[in-house]
Amino acid sequence: MNETRGSGKRRTARRRAGRPTSEDSAQVDERILESAARVFLKHGFARATMEEIATRAGITKQTVYARFSSKKVLFSALASRFSKIVFRPEQVENISKGSPRAFLMEFGSEVMEVLRDAKPQQLFVVLAAEARAFPELASETWVQGPGRLRVCLRQFLDDQIALGRMSIPDPDCAVEQFLGLLVGPLIGRLLFARPTYFDSEERAASYIESAVDLFLAGYLTDAGRQACAERAGGLARSASEGEPSRDRLPR
Repeated sequence: MNETRGSGKRRTARRRAGRPTSEDSAQVDERILESAARVFLKHGFARATMEEIATRAGITKQTVYARFSSKKVLFSALASRFSKIVFRPEQVENISKGSPRAFLMEFGSEVMEVLRDAKPQQLFVVLAAEARAFPELASETWVQGPGRLRVCLRQFLDDQIALGRMSIPDPDCAVEQFLGLLVGPLIGRLLFARPTYFDSEERAASYIESAVDLFLAGYLTDAGRQACAERAGGLARSASEGEPSRDRLPR
């Protein structure tokens, strides 16, 4: 009797030991999402199949459906992941609120760094192509990614206006102007499958700097120029000789 009870406990322990851990489950989800990204990039949403996604992930179609109940749900999960990875709103929201030039240079660098990567570029094109077919998904992706970037930038501009460093009659318009300067050329080339203008880090950095200077030239006040100059002076004193500063005054 005791032996039977003991063997039952051992069988239960073996079953529990064989269950996938949360880490294993997360790895399966990651494989599915990576596979889905490749399939959606290759075929688009309409022609992509859950069967091919499962095959590429090395799992059964039933396993895919157990985690993502439909192709639309899977595409939505991929879009959410895309927004968080590509637009990286958390990193942007945590940028130090220093001088106007320092913030905008770092903001631009964060956005440009990922958008220059080939895979996010391709995912962006797929999501843009499916936006009209999935308006709710497009809206959710916008809120989680580009929308959060705009909120962050608008909050910073409002702070600078309150400090008297910038004079901006229409902050919402200014947000669109800066983002247009920053990523407009890249987005246009992506949508028409043209080679990117930003073919090197040096060229991208130079473009960001020019965009920031052009933007600030229209909105920076004397107090804002002084804030940039003071921060640039402090950095110059503490930095090693020849190290560039992000706070020099716009040309």
